[in-house]
Amino acid sequence: MSIPARLPGFRSGANRCTALRGEGGLLLNGEADRFADELGHRDYVSGEMWKQKEANKWPIRLVLNSKASKVLDFHTRHYSGRGLMKKMSGKELAKEIGCSEDKLEKTFSKYNAIADGKEKDPFGKKFFHNLPFNIDDTFHVAVMEPVLHFTMGGIEINDKAEVLNSDGKPFESLYACGELAGGVHGANRLGGSSLLGCVVYGRVAGSSASQYLFQKVITGGISTASQRLGQISLHIDPSTHGKISVEWADGSNASSDSNYSSSVGDKKQEQQSQKSVAPVMSANADSKDPGKVTKPNDPVEFKVPEKEYSMEEVQKHNKKDDLWIVVKGVVLDVTNWLDEHPGGPQALFSHMGKDATEGMSSLPAFVDRTVLTNRCRIRDAAR
Repeated sequence: MSIPARLPGFRSGANRCTALRGEGGLLLNGEADRFADELGHRDYVSGEMWKQKEANKWPIRLVLNSKASKVLDFHTRHYSGRGLMKKMSGKELAKEIGCSEDKLEKTFSKYNAIADGKEKDPFGKKFFHNLPFNIDDTFHVAVMEPVLHFTMGGIEINDKAEVLNSDGKPFESLYACGELAGGVHGANRLGGSSLLGCVVYGRVAGSSASQYLFQKVITGGISTASQRLGQISLHIDPSTHGKISVEWADGSNASSDSNYSSSVGDKKQEQQSQKSVAPVMSANADSKDPGKVTKPNDPVEFKVPEKEYSMEEVQKHNKKDDLWIVVKGVVLDVTNWLDEHPGGPQALFSHMGKDATEGMSSLPAFVDRTVLTNRCRIRDAAR
């Protein structure tokens, strides 16, 4: 289990990378106390967080001091832009937690003493980064809670993704991958390997299954074309064994049975002669069938409109039903795109009538150019 963030009003949280804890982030409960080794495994840390909830000491906050924030600049800007992290002073942090400044300073001082080797950490933490913590510093703070996003353990498989029985031998033609499979992560999986478990073993399982089927066709004892056709027909329609109907492009059909007698007729399927390598969807194409369009659509070059708007004009469009933002000098009218925004509407509300370039710069280049500009009305912005 990892440590994601989820705030009220957000459609979903964000899965926080372990680096936030690894670079010295502190986890504080609702009384400004540490309660775990911040560098512990995710299942351990999540379990300790649940204990705090049972003790009525939520919410849990992740606190990064200025040194850690500087190292994690990309992450802090990204999460702050989505409204999942706030920058504040030590006094503001104490006020948000609901404790006194002395209490917070006491927690920081105790942690600094542990890091200096003057005291033993009650939670067994051995590695410390980006010290010291001081209430006069500035901090990036996020509310945290555990969220189950990957389940380890499951059906045991081997290196070919074959499912193993109780004797450790593979079942014939049975494969598993992803969260369904077990035996590939050890006692506790490495961070980031959940996706690899799905993708890599998905490919392994597919390869093993196709090899099995290919060998079955070669060695399955099917010696004649009619027998092979009968086998295929069972996969297509078990209720009509030995018969296959094929619908041709012009609506006529040809049929074959297990005696391998066919009546195709004089009709011939139209041949595709297009230049593109994929179906082309276009109202102006030379065929209604996207598979027979002879040439692809002409590429459309991205152009910024000539009309310019000042930032003063942009700032006027700062309502939910009239929302403009600026990204890299281009004004985007995202009013009708709020529900489709991957980060939820709140991430856009925080930039209403403002320049959102810094917040959006953490997105891949193809996202802010292709997704935003293709889905929003575009205007050029004069600085």
